[in-house]
Amino acid sequence: MLEFNSKEEPLTIHPEDLEEKPESRFKKVFIILLALFLIIIFLIYVIATAGNNFLAGLIESSKVKENQIDFSLNGKIIFENNSLKELQELWIINPEKEFKVCLQGEIRENHYYINNLYIPTIFSQSSNQVRAEPCSEESLIDLHSHPFRHCIPSEQDIETFKQFRERQPAALMVIMCEEKRFTVYEGV
Repeated sequence: MLEFNSKEEPLTIHPEDLEEKPESRFKKVFIILLALFLIIIFLIYVIATAGNNFLAGLIESSKVKENQIDFSLNGKIIFENNSLKELQELWIINPEKEFKVCLQGEIRENHYYINNLYIPTIFSQSSNQVRAEPCSEESLIDLHSHPFRHCIPSEQDIETFKQFRERQPAALMVIMCEEKRFTVYEGV
């Protein structure tokens, strides 16, 4: 124990005062649990914000199977005349940039048979945006790509689709977010 003399004598330190007292087991467990709790809260925040679009996009999107995409209970997009292969080639040659394509064909019993595609005039492309002429009224689908597995449309995508839908009421918007993964929007 430290002693102090009121006559201002030097301070005396005893060897037992220098010994470290072990921290309580409760305190160690509490600190570890608190650290784990904070890490979990941080991870939940990261997943809920940054990963939310990624996970939601994977849930909302569909993989193409046998040249078809099922997009509703009885709706399908059926690619004919190598149109799917052409789209996949565009995906492969544009890994760093979004692109836009207009798909044409016919609708029979809520099935969109796609037999032609064209690329409208593109004004600018980047990794997260493409600015291009709108698809013609003869087009059934306004398709554009997004970065790998980011399949959720932006507000601008939805606004552009609304404008296209005014000219072509049966139109669909499709986002290509992998070589074989698409998200289909029927209406907004």
